[in-house]
Amino acid sequence: MFFFKFADDTKICSRICNCDDVQKLQEDLNTLQEWAPTWQIKFNIQKCKVMRVGDSDSGLKRVSEYSMGNQKLEYCDTERDLGVIMSTNLKVESQCNEACLKANRMLGLIKRTFVVKTPEVMLNLSTSRILHICLVSTFLRKCSTDSLE
Repeated sequence: MFFFKFADDTKICSRICNCDDVQKLQEDLNTLQEWAPTWQIKFNIQKCKVMRVGDSDSGLKRVSEYSMGNQKLEYCDTERDLGVIMSTNLKVESQCNEACLKANRMLGLIKRTFVVKTPEVMLNLSTSRILHICLVSTFLRKCSTDSLE
């Protein structure tokens, strides 16, 4: 088991190969719940999720249920972590889709802002270039960087 803590985020990672591993992870969750009051940490259990990473399906996902306190934890396919969208297949598709949506929203904002929208005016305006670089390119650059990694 791996335990990660950053600010108010806590992650537990474990490799699950058999039913014993499922039980061990549940015991670790229970230990974490017992440990939390000692260190004055409160977990928002509604925000706690289970994500199975990888493409091998051993059938354990269907039978393994985890809980904290008396509340069952739900499975998720994607989750945002420190601004990065993680997915079960570890692909950057969701991150790139979101970057494109944000870039398109910024393009719409720029389009609605200018009264005169002829190509000559838009191409010659240094302001439109600055807006494009600052508001649109940053999202697309981030996406292309994510795709390369």
